[in-house]
Amino acid sequence: LMIIEGTRMARWYRQKTVSPLTLDAYAALAGSMVSRLRPDQSIHRIVADTRPDRGLIAPAWSADKPAAISRIHGYFKEHGITQSSAYA
Repeated sequence: LMIIEGTRMARWYRQKTVSPLTLDAYAALAGSMVSRLRPDQSIHRIVADTRPDRGLIAPAWSADKPAAISRIHGYFKEHGITQSSAYA
């Protein structure tokens, strides 16, 4: 979840009725979903791409895509998460 300037969600963020996930919380959620994907499914994007000069308000961690992807991959490794590892 990214909060982008000019959106309804930006207004909610400023009113403190919505807040973005921390990077570790996002990694855990992404890991839960990736582990349940069928082995033949492709993952096209795990982190979106935007910056403050393009309207990003929050979360700040999403402005550094390489660092975010590195942390997500690290989380997967630390927790033994691979695509389909929990697929039933």
